[in-house]
Amino acid sequence: MKTINRDTAKQYIYKNKKIFSAVFTKKNGEKRKMVCMRGVRKHVKGKGLHYNPEEKALVNVYDMHRAKLYPKDAYRTINLMTLEELKIKGIKYKVKKEK
Repeated sequence: MKTINRDTAKQYIYKNKKIFSAVFTKKNGEKRKMVCMRGVRKHVKGKGLHYNPEEKALVNVYDMHRAKLYPKDAYRTINLMTLEELKIKGIKYKVKKEK
């Protein structure tokens, strides 16, 4: 497992065009592993977000497991500040905690 910093993790997520997995801590303190994808435009109404996710260190993704049951409600947000692990193209990355 390779160790990377948060900026590198963010770059990997934005450059990736395929499915990847992420382990992070949710806002309520629960740890979550998500299989997701960026760039999905299906079921989007075109209104856009009411905030800029990059200002809050967030990344919007499409949750692949939730999409099987509720495709219109599968959009989720990953907090980069609590991101612990990434797996992209079969390579696992551990994200360093910044002080």
